[in-house]
Amino acid sequence: MNGLFLTDIGKVRRYNEDAGAFFFHDRVEDTALAIAADGMGGHQAGDVASRMSVDLLSEFWAEAGEEEAKDWGGWLEANLAKVNTGVYTHGQSHPELQGMGTTVAAVICTESKFFVGNIGDSRVYHLNSSTGEFKQVTKDHSVAAELFRAGQISETEADHHPRKHMLTKAVGTNPSVASDVFEFGWTKGDKLLICTDGLSNKVSDESLARIMIGHTLLASAGQAMIGEANHMGGEDNISLILVEHGHKGGGISAS
Repeated sequence: MNGLFLTDIGKVRRYNEDAGAFFFHDRVEDTALAIAADGMGGHQAGDVASRMSVDLLSEFWAEAGEEEAKDWGGWLEANLAKVNTGVYTHGQSHPELQGMGTTVAAVICTESKFFVGNIGDSRVYHLNSSTGEFKQVTKDHSVAAELFRAGQISETEADHHPRKHMLTKAVGTNPSVASDVFEFGWTKGDKLLICTDGLSNKVSDESLARIMIGHTLLASAGQAMIGEANHMGGEDNISLILVEHGHKGGGISAS
C-alpha cells in the first residue's frame, strides 16, 4: 500500500489548525497508520490539540507490536481514550489552552483489512475498486448528523443545518470520550480518503469520488481535491490523507 498526507491553510484562515500523518509500522509488516485531526479553540489552542493528538497516537503506535496487531480495533479504542486524557489534562493545566479540542480520524491499514476510529466530524471514505462504490464509513459526531440519524431532519437539511459544525464529541473537551471503531475488508486497487471538514464541507461526495477515480497518482488526486475546496471558497483549513492498497511505498507528508 501507499499513502500521502496533504494540508493547506485555505483562503481565509490565518493559521492552520489541522494536523495529520501517514507512516508504516517499523516492526509489524505491511501495516500503516493514517491520522487526521482538526483542532478547535482558536490559535494557539486548536493547533496544540490537533498536533498533540497526532503526536500521542504516533507514540503509542510506535510502542505497539505483534500482540497488539491481533486486535487493532481494540487498540484504537483504548489509545484514542488515552489521547483524549492527554489532551484534556494538558489543556486543564495550561489556562491559555483551556477549552481546546480536536477531531481525530485514525485508520490502521493491513493487507486484508482497515480499522477506523473517529471522534468528531473528520471523515473516512472507502473507494471499492471492484464496484466503483465510494462510501463514507464514519459517522459525524455533530448536532446536525445526530438529528438526521434520529429521523428528525433530512440529509439535505443536515447539510445546511445552522448547527452542522457543532460537535457532540471531540478529543480533549471532556475527561473521557468514546470513539466509534469500525473494521472493514479491502483489496488491491481500493483507496481510502481520510479528511477534515475543510474538504468534505466544500466538495461533494460525488466530486471526491470522481477525482479519486480520475487520477492515478495519489498526489495529483490530493492536489485536485484541495484545489476544488479552495475554488469553492476555502474558508477552512483543508487536510487529507489518501491511501491506496496495492503496493508498498514510504509514507509521505507534505504541506
